[in-house]
Amino acid sequence: MNIGVIGLGHMGRAFIEGLVNSGVRQADITVNARTIQSVQAVKDEFPALQVAFSKRDLVSRADMIVIAVKPQNAAEVLGEIGRYGLKGKLIVSFMAGISLSDIRSMLGDESGSLSVVRMMPNLAIAKLNGVIGVCYEGDIPAMDKAGALFRRLGYMIRVSEERLDVITVCAGSGPAFAAYLMQQYREACLRLLGDAAQSEELMRRMFENALDMTADGGMTLEALIDKISTKGGVTEAGVTALKCSGIGSSMDYCFSSALRRITELKPAK
Repeated sequence: MNIGVIGLGHMGRAFIEGLVNSGVRQADITVNARTIQSVQAVKDEFPALQVAFSKRDLVSRADMIVIAVKPQNAAEVLGEIGRYGLKGKLIVSFMAGISLSDIRSMLGDESGSLSVVRMMPNLAIAKLNGVIGVCYEGDIPAMDKAGALFRRLGYMIRVSEERLDVITVCAGSGPAFAAYLMQQYREACLRLLGDAAQSEELMRRMFENALDMTADGGMTLEALIDKISTKGGVTEAGVTALKCSGIGSSMDYCFSSALRRITELKPAK
C-alpha cells in the first residue's frame, strides 16, 4: 500500500513519524505540501520518502490519501484532487470540523461512491501511543487494512460523526490541556522551592506516580485520592482547596470553548 500525505504541518509529520516507527517503509509514503521548505524539512528526517510535486502525481501513486491540511484549505485541496480520479482509493481526512458530507461535496462525489473516512488522531501517534477517533458510513472494505495500520499508532475508537468533534477536543487537543495543567503544577512548585530543575523533576514524577498507581486496574483515581487524603490531614486540605477553586468548572469551560471553535471552523452552508 502506498500512503499519500497532503499537508506536512504538525499532524502530517507526526503521522509520517508514526508510520515509520510502526514499520512502514519510507519508500511507501508519498508526500505533498504547499511549500518546498515543508517537504525538505521532512525529507531531512526521512530521506527515503517519495515526493510528489503535484497533487495529481500524488493521487496517481497513492492507494490511501491522507488530507492533513488546515480546515480553511479543505475546499481548495479537495476540489483539486477530486478532478484526478479517486475510484478505488481510500480518502482519509484529519481536518477538524469538515464533515463527511462536506468532504464528498468538495470532492464532487455526488453519487457517494468514493471511500471517505474521517479520523482525528493526536500528536502521540508519532510515538505509537496516540488516540485516534474514526468515523465513516457503511462498509468500506479498504478500512480492514487501513484500520490495522492505524491501530499500530495507538488506541483507535470508532464513533459517530456527532461524537468525532468531542474526540477532537478530548484527544486531539487533550495533550495540550494536560501539558498546561502540568505546567501550572510545575510553576506552583517553583514558587515554593525556587529551583527550576527540582520543580520540573517533581512535576514529572508526580504525574507519573499518579498514572503508575492507577494503571492496569491498580486503583481508581478516586481511590488514590482517598488513600492519600488522611482525614483532617495535609492532602485533604489541598484537595479541598482544589475543589473549591472551581477547577472542574474550568475544565468544562475549556472543553466547551474548544467545541465552539470547531463549529466556527465549519464551512458555511
